[in-house]
Amino acid sequence: MGDPQAAASVAIRAAREESNSGFAAHDVGPIALHWLPGMLVTQATLGEHTVSAAANAAMLTEMFATRDRVLYCRTPVRVQASPQLGMAAEEGRWEGSWLDANGASQGKSGVYFAQWRLQLDSARWLLNAEVFIPVAPAPSANDAAAEAAIRDARCVLSNLR
Repeated sequence: MGDPQAAASVAIRAAREESNSGFAAHDVGPIALHWLPGMLVTQATLGEHTVSAAANAAMLTEMFATRDRVLYCRTPVRVQASPQLGMAAEEGRWEGSWLDANGASQGKSGVYFAQWRLQLDSARWLLNAEVFIPVAPAPSANDAAAEAAIRDARCVLSNLR
């Protein structure tokens, strides 16, 4: 029957690679394909929470629209799964880069943690929560315009609920 822990790790790493491809293509679809509807994301930008797949998709869409040449890549370092409990933990490193409003190259990197849940009906692992922590470098003054646009998009979403 195989090793359920190893199978979960392979599936989660493949899902992360597909998500990275979505970021490279600026296509929210392949990224959102791996989310539970009520997922929670703690953003690296301001440490704010984005609650729900719909809110996170709107935030990413806004980010792709307000930051030129945006690219984020998540690299899993360790995946630990408990298929019997239907949960898995992913730890890794992330990197992000984009051009700011003045056309200067910007970037951040850090660590992330993710919780995956096994869907019994489909045997797929989907993201329930992600926490992104920036490690380097400190935010630049030119990040302010992009951060303001993201905050504005979140306010609009909050008013729609």
